[in-house]
Amino acid sequence: MIYYFLPIRNRTQNTVEYTAAIDDAYSIIYDSNVHLEKHELQYLRQFRHLFWFPDAIPQKYVFGTYDNSANLEAVGNIIVYRMINSSNGDYVKFVQDGDDLRAAYGLHAVKRHMFERETWIPTNREKFLRKWKNGRYLNCLGLNISNSSDKPVIPDHYVNNVAKFRDFLDSYSAVPFLFGGTLLGWYRECSFIKDTTDVDLAMKITSLDPRMLKNMEKLNDLKLFWILGKINDSLEVSVYSANIKIDLFFMYETKNFAWVGGMMISEKKKFRWVYPLISQICTGDLLGRLFHVPCNIEEVLEADYGNWRIPHPTANFTWYKSHKNVHEAGYWNESEWDDAYKWPNACHEVIKLDSSHRFTKGFPIKTDGIRGHCQAPHAECSNSILEVKFCTASLASREPIRLTARGGRNIDIQEMLRRAEMEKVSEDKAYNAIWVNGEE
Repeated sequence: MIYYFLPIRNRTQNTVEYTAAIDDAYSIIYDSNVHLEKHELQYLRQFRHLFWFPDAIPQKYVFGTYDNSANLEAVGNIIVYRMINSSNGDYVKFVQDGDDLRAAYGLHAVKRHMFERETWIPTNREKFLRKWKNGRYLNCLGLNISNSSDKPVIPDHYVNNVAKFRDFLDSYSAVPFLFGGTLLGWYRECSFIKDTTDVDLAMKITSLDPRMLKNMEKLNDLKLFWILGKINDSLEVSVYSANIKIDLFFMYETKNFAWVGGMMISEKKKFRWVYPLISQICTGDLLGRLFHVPCNIEEVLEADYGNWRIPHPTANFTWYKSHKNVHEAGYWNESEWDDAYKWPNACHEVIKLDSSHRFTKGFPIKTDGIRGHCQAPHAECSNSILEVKFCTASLASREPIRLTARGGRNIDIQEMLRRAEMEKVSEDKAYNAIWVNGEE
């Protein structure tokens, strides 16, 4: 019989009972030669609920409990952590006298008779130890940087969508962590940066399970948008959820530094962002959900932004040149391109512009390429509606896709789309287009 809970609850009756046969994932054989001294066993009898964390600390017996009244003083080789669930049940904190504070999400346990009593133990020792090792809990700063009157582009509740992607990656033993502007927003402001338009995560390439990439195409709530780069060079994945993009960067490590890659698709140009090595991963709470973060947060942020305490408006921040640590890294050649640029679920749409330079979002279509072109009745598209066909990859990649209008003026299609996306444009609502090298 298996008792399963996610996360660990403070009442055993809240667990779900399964009578299905135990599979390999739950067939954990713990050492049968575990022995405690008589006074240590006596000490453990005070706890109503007891969880054993084997191998958490070498040569120590580490336990956890939800009992608030219990005495947690160390006895012999025993160390006991107090366990506290987050308010929304997403994760559990492990608190010990002193500075040791840890947290973990997605824990599973079974009940066994050990230490002369009923004791909960992890169903998967390797997974638990990975979460414990990467579980040191850090607090964000909560600096008052953004204008409180600004309406955020990404609502707070979107953190639940990000947590779904977190759980998907976790199911493949990955350790994703907040990255880029999302890491900055968490650490500096304990939130998403108000004018940011996407979410950034990263994970080390060494923990990639190739099945994860294949199964991303089967996700329901998260839509795989594209896969950029290759496993051995500059891999990056983007998914969409509720019309907001989540970028997952893969971090490569050398002896002295780490880096992630990116590309300017229109030119097949590679870029690299260089970081100090991230030797330890910690955890932090973002809007009620637990995420991993680099333990050396400030070093990582300084590499990206320099003085990260000074806000940089997203509108003035260019992804391929504004970072302090970005470098050009050559080009993809033609023989590599089909493997380095895959967007299986990118959709195409139509933007309609009339002679007053206003537009509405159109309907999905099928077309080739990402360049806009004229489909109006008049050849020069003057005094008529101009339909611009584009691939949404141009929006997601943040590269300028421009259409030349009559008189030599250029329409920045990308900026129009970004504005439309932020304002949740409906088909019957129009907004001013952005004109480059001309008047609005």
